[in-house]
Amino acid sequence: MPKTISVVLADDHPIVLAGYQHLLEDEGKMRIVAQAGSADQAVSLCVEHEPDILVLDLGLPESEGSEQTHSLGGIAVIKTLAEKGIDTKVLISTMLDKSPVPQRVLKAGARGYLVKTEAADELVNAIRTVASGGEYISPSIAMELATDGEVISRIEDLSKRELQIFLLLAEGLPAAEIAENTNLSPKTVHAHRANILRKLNLKNNSDLVRFALSSGVIQQ
Repeated sequence: MPKTISVVLADDHPIVLAGYQHLLEDEGKMRIVAQAGSADQAVSLCVEHEPDILVLDLGLPESEGSEQTHSLGGIAVIKTLAEKGIDTKVLISTMLDKSPVPQRVLKAGARGYLVKTEAADELVNAIRTVASGGEYISPSIAMELATDGEVISRIEDLSKRELQIFLLLAEGLPAAEIAENTNLSPKTVHAHRANILRKLNLKNNSDLVRFALSSGVIQQ
């Protein structure tokens, strides 16, 4: 008899969580053990319950009631679970469907990448695939992932700190605000910005924002 798959759902939109719950409860062999609305809560619930699967939205706020988010915040959840030795397999569910986001997320340790525009029953298929030890990639982006490598390699050249500043610059934050948010001096932020532009072969902030939009790192 097939084992019941235990699942934690993490999304900051209640209507999305309700839809997931309805789909999975109808399935019968899947059990929702908890629901999270923030990154911190997702980690805590996985530590507490050690579910088979975490269905994780990439853009969760850092903590309950916080408005601090960015498009790749879910990667921190994946890495934190790995550091804590939690064996829960992570299935990302997101609207971000452009390279290099899926590749970066999968490289961070996610076992599946589900684009929210897929048919509803793809969620069940994705959970089953990941729970059985496979890797799931949405059909709508599978071909792109197989063929697109140049943009990924350029972003992967960035250090962890450079990637953080790249994301903040792409979201339109001025250097002074980035310095305050990251506890760096404005001079250091400008130095990182120069390195980012050089590594990505870009000339200015406008080029950087266009690059982030075209590659799917941020959404308009």
